[in-house]
Amino acid sequence: MSGIFAGFWLSDTRHLKPQIETLIAKQTGYTAQLVGDLGWQWQPPLQLHAGKVELRGNDDHIVIDRVALSVDIAALWRDIHSWRIEELSMTDLVRTSGTQTQRLSSIIIRELSWDRPAEFSLNGEFQTDVESEPTPVTAAGRVRYQPAKQDVAQQLVLNDVNITSPNVTAMCQVQVNLLTSVRPLTPSETTELIPTDALLRHGLLGDCLISRLAVNGHVFMNTHVTISNVDGQANVNLENTDFFGGQLSVDTTIDARQAPIAWTVRPELESVNSQPLLVWLNQRVEWVAPLTLTSLIKMSGNSRMELAQSIKADSRFNGEPGAISVSTFKDQLRRFMQPLGQSDALATWPDELQYEDFSGHWRIDGIEHQLEVALDHVTVSARGTYRYSDDELDMPLTLTIGEPAAGAYFSVDPVLQNTPIPFQCTGSRRSPSCKLQEDAIQQLITRALNPNDESGLRRKLEEKIEKSVPAEYQDAARGLLELLGRALRDD
Repeated sequence: MSGIFAGFWLSDTRHLKPQIETLIAKQTGYTAQLVGDLGWQWQPPLQLHAGKVELRGNDDHIVIDRVALSVDIAALWRDIHSWRIEELSMTDLVRTSGTQTQRLSSIIIRELSWDRPAEFSLNGEFQTDVESEPTPVTAAGRVRYQPAKQDVAQQLVLNDVNITSPNVTAMCQVQVNLLTSVRPLTPSETTELIPTDALLRHGLLGDCLISRLAVNGHVFMNTHVTISNVDGQANVNLENTDFFGGQLSVDTTIDARQAPIAWTVRPELESVNSQPLLVWLNQRVEWVAPLTLTSLIKMSGNSRMELAQSIKADSRFNGEPGAISVSTFKDQLRRFMQPLGQSDALATWPDELQYEDFSGHWRIDGIEHQLEVALDHVTVSARGTYRYSDDELDMPLTLTIGEPAAGAYFSVDPVLQNTPIPFQCTGSRRSPSCKLQEDAIQQLITRALNPNDESGLRRKLEEKIEKSVPAEYQDAARGLLELLGRALRDD
């Protein structure tokens, strides 16, 4: 009679739905709803199959078209602890989180039991937003599930996972601690870059060797990534020892324990070939040199806008000896030199400058930017704003040409040496427009023509008069300069 009753009880699946939904919610933290039919297949192996299944948590929405579970029921008669799932398969799974969508045509796990590895495979596609093209992805490896024991959280361990897509080929080892009982789920914004609740609720250790990584048309080989997350404090470290001929490392720490989330990013480049790097970044600059860069970036928030508005950064770079195009720089400078009768000197300057020293220091505080760059005896000092929200650049800068070293490719008249030349850069980040500040230049010349001015340019004009003008005409020359200066001031 008990067998008949058990068969009748299992055959009527309506009362099982709420129990299974409660079990799924308890184990995953997601609200579960078994929308489709639920049924059994009695011939060995015992199989439970479900139609449409929906899971919800925060802005996560998971829909599974079909789930099938095959159990080796005979193993239970031998030892209650030796149960085994012959196969767990999920078909047509769609997960939507914010603007991201993952579609998995199939997930199959075979011979799964407590604390023992099982083979798994998945096929699907990943879509970053509704307008992007889906990227196909396949993965296969071993998975082991360990239920919670006393103070030890339940674990999901993935070993030797081969991941393949058009842009990525990787081998990964991952351990997830499912701390579902630690904190309840809380509502989150759909603009979140990272799932805050997942960081707070789950621990993670990961190690991936990406043998092939295609980004923006370039293929990088042998990129090593390690990931950890402990109590809401995550770290991601990326290293590549053949990054355009040099080395790249990026260390990122994310602290989700505080609001807003705190980010610290430390990118470093060592002896990277600058020209292919600039081409890859779509920058219109001809520059050939081994590049070294160190940077410390701090941000807060969990959206692109919040991070951009809160950014504080300090970066230093060194181009070492190399070559850089100065043709645009010459065209801009010629406009300043022409009224001073110095534009002919520019004809001797090369379009490509061979230099010994090229270094810089860039500081960012929100929209405020400060930049100091030295190219041999030429320095640029900039201080202005860049508004990320409007892609709007407003950057006054000065260019100063100092006294050249012996054998330098270019120079200016000593009268103009060490005189800051004002420019104004405006426009967008990708297409800036830099022009001479004509009003500032007029003011500079006006001050230099004032006999009471103590600027370097005025002193050099005085020295030029003393060296080049006969003594009997020097007072007349000074008077002429003062007359010109008064006329400019009157304008």
